[in-house]
Amino acid sequence: MPIPDYQTLMLPLLKLAGDGAVHSKRDTVPELASQFGLSEEEQKELLPAANRRFLTIGSAGRGPT
Repeated sequence: MPIPDYQTLMLPLLKLAGDGAVHSKRDTVPELASQFGLSEEEQKELLPAANRRFLTIGSAGRGPT
């Protein structure tokens, strides 16, 4: 599966956040990566514009910019 864009990522993130349980960012990132079937290599891939990983602990909780 290709690396999801922001819009594709948000619905699973919101569903996870809305299940009534408390989720840390550290637990959320691997859960989302698993849902999207991302390999270790894909998880480490850098975004061309930002020169940072697509899904990081900090970006999982970041709102629209």
